[in-house]
Amino acid sequence: MNKRELTNRIVGSLHSLLVEAMEAKRARERLERHGIRKPSRSLGYMPKDREWLAHFLTEKGITREQMQATGLLTKAGQAKYAGKIVLYSKGKFAPYTEGNA
Repeated sequence: MNKRELTNRIVGSLHSLLVEAMEAKRARERLERHGIRKPSRSLGYMPKDREWLAHFLTEKGITREQMQATGLLTKAGQAKYAGKIVLYSKGKFAPYTEGNA
């Protein structure tokens, strides 16, 4: 899987979690308070479980090097933005803030 395909898979998965997961209910409420009722695909939710992303990507056959290249994992392999809304913009992931959406 190339970097673009990997990124698209992650963006889609995090977006699905944002709009569907019970765990992301507070995140959705936060976005609504900011006037975002239907989040764009560039917004997603990283589960609180810091191991979730590495486990998810491992199941998809992604190597540790590919995972690190996403910028979403620490060197220890844990999710950087666990429990947070994540924005994908200009080729990078970042935690959501009211000013960057």
